[in-house]
Amino acid sequence: MTPEVLEPTSIERAPIRIGSVEIRNRVLAAPICGASKVPYRTLARRFGADLVYTEMVKAYPLVRGNDRRTLELLRTDPAEFPCVPQICGADEDVMADAARRLEQLGAPLIDINMGCPVPKVVKEGAGAALLREPARVERVVRACASAVGIPVTVKTRSGWDGREFTGIDAARAAEQGGARLITIHARTREQRHGGAPDLASIAAVRAAVGIPVVGNGGVVSAESALAMLRQTGCDAVMVGRGAFGRPWVFREIARAIRGEPPPERPSIDEVAEIVRWHLARTHETEPFRGHGLSRRYVAWYFREAPYGTFFRDRAFRTKDRGEMEALVDEFFAHLRLAALVPRGEAPPVPAFVAERLARGDVPREVPDEE
Repeated sequence: MTPEVLEPTSIERAPIRIGSVEIRNRVLAAPICGASKVPYRTLARRFGADLVYTEMVKAYPLVRGNDRRTLELLRTDPAEFPCVPQICGADEDVMADAARRLEQLGAPLIDINMGCPVPKVVKEGAGAALLREPARVERVVRACASAVGIPVTVKTRSGWDGREFTGIDAARAAEQGGARLITIHARTREQRHGGAPDLASIAAVRAAVGIPVVGNGGVVSAESALAMLRQTGCDAVMVGRGAFGRPWVFREIARAIRGEPPPERPSIDEVAEIVRWHLARTHETEPFRGHGLSRRYVAWYFREAPYGTFFRDRAFRTKDRGEMEALVDEFFAHLRLAALVPRGEAPPVPAFVAERLARGDVPREVPDEE
């Protein structure tokens, strides 16, 4: 059974200190496989995210040796500090060894993933599977916390499915094992990333534990962040896909939490510079996969623009960096023309869009990757 939502509460909170890290703005950038790479994390920090996280890495490859792919996922840049590595696993001894390795690599904190819904992770007894084993949750957290001198945190979900509200048990077990902070994604493993978040689940965990609780799921704006804080009593919020193509959302949320007026939205020229930087930095940090990744990342910024679906479709069809850079220039030229149109009138139709419409060739919307 899902508990009742708590009555609206004050959002006033003191800054959270976890080890050497201070969470002052009370807004964090979620770890997202395929997205939480150096350029994305750097932008999140630039716009006010207190913490950023690496993509999830599995514990066993980390401890068995110098696994190149794992070490690449853990690579960080000084511009994004503090960046927290996130590990996943179900064997407490292996997880403890992984925690020691991360501390040796200079991690300020260690986050344990106990919410990944991907079947291959769940089949290993890790990720969201741990929601159904609170005793193992406590053992894994305790093993990691005992192995290192830096704080250990946990990210999990509201439950396994709509019939089992296991988030409270997992949260209590994590706290008992020594976790210093817990993040609750307010969806079940069954929901994955779809459906309405259940704010009651965050409220219930907040009432059940004495450590700071971060709310996650459905935070896409300052308004949704404030609603989560007020309805759940959580200490901070975590933004996931809501920041794709909109890294300035962290600044908007931080200012709203402080009760300050909203900042001005970035101008067209400012957004253009952000996109060009994101594109160039992706190629610098991912020399062998840069274009494949940048097709997805650049498409994020096209999402809400007039005829954005057509530009997104073209982004995924580009063949190299030069073609992508030309498309970015064309897109922002289109935005500047659209900005000149009086309010209420239709924006100009780009020539390539008119040609496709004449052929009845309308692209389907490509969903953002998880």
